[in-house]
Amino acid sequence: MWSESNSGELVAAERHVARALTLAEELGDLTEMCRALGASALVVAEQGDLEASQRCVGRQLAVAVAAGNLDAQARAHDNLGVVIHLRGDAEGDDDLYREAIRNYRRGIEIHDRLGERQMSLMMTLNMAQAHVRLGRDSDALLLIRDVAAAAISLRSELLQCLCLLGEADRLITRGQVAVGLAYLGLHLRQQSAGSIDQHEADRILARASLSNEVIEAGMAASADLDLETVVRRIAERGGVASD
Repeated sequence: MWSESNSGELVAAERHVARALTLAEELGDLTEMCRALGASALVVAEQGDLEASQRCVGRQLAVAVAAGNLDAQARAHDNLGVVIHLRGDAEGDDDLYREAIRNYRRGIEIHDRLGERQMSLMMTLNMAQAHVRLGRDSDALLLIRDVAAAAISLRSELLQCLCLLGEADRLITRGQVAVGLAYLGLHLRQQSAGSIDQHEADRILARASLSNEVIEAGMAASADLDLETVVRRIAERGGVASD
């Protein structure tokens, strides 16, 4: 299902996740129900139905609490943060970003208790983007820098790519478009980039209202950049000079 979703095969992904949920319900396996509901929320969100996605995640969280499964609760809070965050983007409602941040923080607290550092760092980057949306550039920068330093220390290419995406979004939002586009182009040039990465890039670009010519020229500038070098720069000073 995950590979299908990331490659944009959403119909096949929806079919498989529905089957997984049915089997989990028949077996009464609450943990697998949580996983299937989380996967269903992702597929539905990719299809653009954010309210249905939030309903899936609400059920996921309720099942996780009933099961007493902290790991599942953390992931449900992660997913709830993401879908509410996406609704904030779609509806332009700052209260939704604040609610997303509350869920991210709760998920991070549980991930930290369980020693799940990578998930904690990933949600920290999501929280940084919500701060960007609220105009809290300094807060976002501090979070991104912290995760960038950890990504280098852990030698995690995934986290490095996500830091690059977060910093690209922050820079474009604050008007440093040329560097932000170069970083975004570098992110999409990574072999691991898939359909979800492209959708996230499109979402960032849609907010910037840039011409195709500006976008293409800016992203082409990524050809001379190296992922780890850029992430080290972000960790040291936030990518470029900041106010």
